[in-house]
Parts: sequence; C-alpha cells; structure tokens
Amino acid sequence: MASNKIMNRSSNSSTKFDWKIENFSKVSHELLDSDVFSDVFSVGGFKWKARVFPKGWHTVPDHLSLFLIAEGLRESLNMEVSFAVTSQTDCSNTMKKEIKCNIPAYSAEIFAAGIIGWEKFMLLSEFHDPAKGYIVNDTCIIRVEFTCEMIEDGSAVKGSEPDKVYFGITGCGRLSL
Repeated sequence: MASNKIMNRSSNSSTKFDWKIENFSKVSHELLDSDVFSDVFSVGGFKWKARVFPKGWHTVPDHLSLFLIAEGLRESLNMEVSFAVTSQTDCSNTMKKEIKCNIPAYSAEIFAAGIIGWEKFMLLSEFHDPAKGYIVNDTCIIRVEFTCEMIEDGSAVKGSEPDKVYFGITGCGRLSL
C-alpha cells in the first residue's frame, strides 16, 4: 500500500502542504480509477481531502487527475485551490494549476460530497518521464495550497483553465468519499 504523508500544515482558513506519496509505482500499477487520498485536513472549519488518480480518472487514462474533496460543507464559501507537482531534481520545473470559485449556500449542501479539480492535470508520459524528476526513489510530492472563507453569496467557478476544471457532485459513483 502506498504511504502518504502531509507535511507543513498551517492555519484553519488556509493551508499549504506537501503531500508525499511513497511507493508510487505500486499505486500506479493498479487498475484505472484506482485512487489515493491524502490525510484529512481542516480549513475554514470544514474537513477536506486531496485525491489523486495515478492512472487518470475514468475517461482520461493518459493524465494524472487531482481533486479536492469537501466533507460536510454546508456554508457559502469563497475558495482558492492550487495543486503543483514539482520536479525533485529541478525545482524550476513545476506543473501548477489553480482555480478560484464561489460556492453559494443553496448549492453548498449538494457540494457536501463534491469535488473540485482537474481530470487532465498533466500527461502521464510527462509525469513518469525520469528526466523530468517528478517521481524520485518511487516518491512523488504534490503541493496543495488552499484558502477558503465564508461568504454571503456566491457565483460560478472561475479557473485559470476552465475547460480543464472539473466541478461536480459525487453523491454517487466512483468519486464519492
């Protein structure tokens, strides 16, 4: 089983941590739709998890898929989320994506088991390329930065690459908690 460790936790309205996934080759040789969860962390009074699909999620088997999952969300929130995979051999080589979104109260309860993230975070061929250094000694490190604050009202998802952002409900199906 893959070991995953969260390092560098901070405050309750924002956090930044490095999610270290050891024995990554064992995880990535599992079936399509196999996933790995980070430890649960609290931000803004709510519990969250990061989730990675090492072989891609569902219809995108050629990409690394990364998501943030809410547990028990019931309030309107303003959120900023970013994931980054940085080379362990060349820190200037980083794949980073971020999104800002507002979740209005009327949809927060529906979003309680929902996710936000990317089905196509990065190509698996690039992620597994030894020359890129994303996986070293069978370990990868995913940086998660996340801020949330309560808001009076919300609107739609706004992201740096909206066509690649997944914002959905996971009450049933493969992406439920």
